Amino acid sequence: MKEQKFIKPQTLFVATAFLISLANFLFFKSDISIHLYDTYYVFSQKFFAQLLSLICIACFAIYFACARFAWSLQNPLGYVHYVLTVIPLLIFVLKPSEDIQTVTLMAIIAAGLWVFGQIVLVVNIIRTRRAEIQD
Repeated sequence: MKEQKFIKPQTLFVATAFLISLANFLFFKSDISIHLYDTYYVFSQKFFAQLLSLICIACFAIYFACARFAWSLQNPLGYVHYVLTVIPLLIFVLKPSEDIQTVTLMAIIAAGLWVFGQIVLVVNIIRTRRAEIQD
């Protein structure tokens, strides 16, 4: 039986960083406004694209270092980590709404999802390490 090959999470992170960086130079020109309490934050769409690219490169470095020097992380949790890291920030890069209350609510939800994604990364590292120790 032929073994199926899947794209590893680190490859997804590198591809996303490259594509977002390319789109950043070509397309992103607007601003994103977030209103939290009495403070009004205005960010460039390019800022979120650069932030997403840097986060993807950092995640790639973590997955690559673990695979190269210690142990390969589990792919299913890696895919969950990828989705929970990229999708919340990608929402801001694509800017689906002009309404400030909607954007503010999306910012809070996206921050929560992003933090949860980083918790998934830590869980992935711990579970993989425990599995290596038990074997």
